[in-house]
Amino acid sequence: MMRLPGFPRFLLILGLAGFLAGPRSLLAEEWLIRAGKVYTLTGAPLAPGMVHVKNGKIVEVAAEIAAPEGVKVIDLSQGVLIPGLVDARSQVGIESSVNEITQELTPNYKVHTAINWQSRSFREALAEGVTTLGLMPGTENVISGQLAVVKTAGPLAQRTLVEAGGLVITVASDPANRNSSRQRPDSIYVRQPTNRMGVVWMLRQTFASAQASTNGTPSVIHEALTGKRTIYGVSRIDSDILSLLRLGKDYQFTPVLVEGNEAYKVKETLASAKVPVLLTKVTTQAGTATEGSEVFWNQGGELHDAGVTFAFTGGHLLDQARFAIRFGCPKGVALEAITKTPARLLGVESRVGTIAVGQDADLLALTGDPFELTTGVAWVMTQGQWHGKK
Repeated sequence: MMRLPGFPRFLLILGLAGFLAGPRSLLAEEWLIRAGKVYTLTGAPLAPGMVHVKNGKIVEVAAEIAAPEGVKVIDLSQGVLIPGLVDARSQVGIESSVNEITQELTPNYKVHTAINWQSRSFREALAEGVTTLGLMPGTENVISGQLAVVKTAGPLAQRTLVEAGGLVITVASDPANRNSSRQRPDSIYVRQPTNRMGVVWMLRQTFASAQASTNGTPSVIHEALTGKRTIYGVSRIDSDILSLLRLGKDYQFTPVLVEGNEAYKVKETLASAKVPVLLTKVTTQAGTATEGSEVFWNQGGELHDAGVTFAFTGGHLLDQARFAIRFGCPKGVALEAITKTPARLLGVESRVGTIAVGQDADLLALTGDPFELTTGVAWVMTQGQWHGKK
């Protein structure tokens, strides 16, 4: 029986350096992982707990599992095992520009086509424990395109979970920032919209045209309006968030709010409309953030108390969860907000986000309590591929 050690804290820095240099991976068909505590996110934590992995999938989860003959054992000792982290709004690995800015409306743009699979940023995300990413186009278009859901590591043929997913729209000032009617006439930026009102008008005109179309070939926009694709709407200040919700009510779709810097100001409205939020990365700088939005440090706690589903995005997910807990978010909710909840909001909850039989073996081993600032990443597993230091 082969045993791989746990990882004491003094090896953490060396381990992370190894990740960035290019993770050393042990490919095996079968693993048995023993930990001091296993957060399955499907029920109460197992303390201690064991997870049996075979052919890239989780095949058994229990407090005690008899080791099959020849299985490779990873003993975390008093370490903790949680699901691989899911960052539902990221632009990791996108080559060149995240925006297709030649037109205001680019619903057919697939961000998957712009991925540089060799990007160092994938390895950096993996080193932080992120195993799944929701890659979204930028916000300089009124309709930006279709998101992709990918793994941060593994064989290239297995890294894409969703190639052309939900439709990303922007209800904010971003699409109007470059445009003007006072530029040279040969500039592509002599166009609409030039203000927030123009952004909303273009969305209404486009949605109405899609609903009225009878050409027999459903467009991407029509699919989104009829529930075949999720609409992800980027809005930050409270007035823009309310505009997004009015669009949803008028055209009968329930969006996922993205960024939502001032979501706490309209939390009751969000809860009533059952609109979830992919929160932007928290800033520790007091004052104002993007578009002059007000910084508020207990978004997670306030949204949870109001009954709004939310997830943290933008990298450094463990740190974001710990920060949220410090300012009032319950621990269990914060952990779900970087694993189970974003997986569901991306539509990939049957593959990732929990430790359960049949799920992908995407696992994150920690040196201690996930909510402690001194806890570090020991190793990461993606689809049964073990990344770490011997």
